Amino acid sequence: MLMFRCFLVNMVFSLIITNIAYADTDSLSDTNSVSPESFLPPDPGAAGHESLAGIDSDDDGLRDDIQRLIAIKFKDDYGKIKKYRELAQYKIYFVDPPVGLDPDSPEGLFSRVKVFASMKELEYCLIKGSNQNRDALRFILKLETWINSTYLRDVEYSKNIQGMPSMMDNHSHYYCNDGEGIVNYLVASKANSSSL
Repeated sequence: MLMFRCFLVNMVFSLIITNIAYADTDSLSDTNSVSPESFLPPDPGAAGHESLAGIDSDDDGLRDDIQRLIAIKFKDDYGKIKKYRELAQYKIYFVDPPVGLDPDSPEGLFSRVKVFASMKELEYCLIKGSNQNRDALRFILKLETWINSTYLRDVEYSKNIQGMPSMMDNHSHYYCNDGEGIVNYLVASKANSSSL
């Protein structure tokens, strides 16, 4: 009985989140605002929320709903499209991590830390590099909301970023601050600590 209640609560919550997340999908079906040379997969609709991975009909490594969100938002600004696609892939890594590396092993943990650090560095640099910092921050938050668009995705994301170190003290190492890049810094730090 308790299992059924949990299932029922999860289903209701997922439906509510799906309806909230897709409240502004009308803007995503407007392919007239996207350049003709941009190929966008069809809007997956509710079917895109039936699994952690979602639908990636063109096998480009990014869920179709996220691909459409980014392409329509930034239209012909291919530099921003590339950066936000990269950010989305980092965030999706924590929703549906790749299989094969034990996440609790030292190698698996370091791999997760590098992805997390890259994600935080890119968020920081996108906001810093934007003339309208609030717009960049607003879109990053919207992107994260879309990526975690179901209860299960949100739970997995929260679980997988748990225990990740703060990157607050490492901004000087970020590439947009003329640093060597956070991953290069972390790899060098790990090598230095291993040699001691």
